[in-house]
Amino acid sequence: FITLLPLTHALIVGSVVCMVYALIQEIKTSNSMMAKGILIALSILIAFSLVSLVQFYIKPIVTGRTSFMFGFIAFIILLVYFCIKRVWLLYEQNTKLALYHKLAYNDIMTNAKNRTAFNEKMAQLMNLSTESIALMILDINNLKQVNDKYGHHEGDEMIINTCHCILNVFSEIGEVYRIGGDEFVVFIPVNDMESTIAKAELLVSSLRQTCSYHSSSWNITSSIGIALYPDAGTDFDTLYKNADTALYESKRLGKNRYSFFRE
Repeated sequence: FITLLPLTHALIVGSVVCMVYALIQEIKTSNSMMAKGILIALSILIAFSLVSLVQFYIKPIVTGRTSFMFGFIAFIILLVYFCIKRVWLLYEQNTKLALYHKLAYNDIMTNAKNRTAFNEKMAQLMNLSTESIALMILDINNLKQVNDKYGHHEGDEMIINTCHCILNVFSEIGEVYRIGGDEFVVFIPVNDMESTIAKAELLVSSLRQTCSYHSSSWNITSSIGIALYPDAGTDFDTLYKNADTALYESKRLGKNRYSFFRE
């Protein structure tokens, strides 16, 4: 057994050299922080192991176990440290990605989804959906007057209140998007016309409320245009254009109402 120790040690040294070489190549090609950490920990273990090995060959009676144990403990501690650091970095990266995604697809003021999210979702629906869908475009009435008289802060509050109201009506069955200053879009699956009309009427009545601004008050009212897929358009641009046409019909008829697009 003793005569095989030099061969065993030589094989271990060769394996360690290969590991170090592989780690160095990994660092050169990808600048991996994890590879750097492992190399540092391994270097400390190698240093203490060499001391232990020298002690063994100079004084075989002294095993050098203490030096190796110190090196091994330091190796484990450093590995744990670098693993925790790596996990934390991944957590921070995922948190940042989630924030960037939210900023890209959500409206900051209302926390509703924005136009980018709406465009992508509607493109998916146009390509995949075989069921009827109602596209509703909602425009807040009187927002300009509130902004002009009381400032944009009060106008922003009006937008936020309106968005909350829309979310309360549609959050369980559809998706709500803010695509402009005072313009929202909702799409919902259409099971039957009666349920679609009921939701439109509920939304109009829910928004028909009086909000006080200083010494005066304004009625939050809306005009809504509705286009049904695929009857009012089989592509995104046509469907949106027809819903917008229905919206202006609601405004022409006196606002505070909804209209369906009809040929």
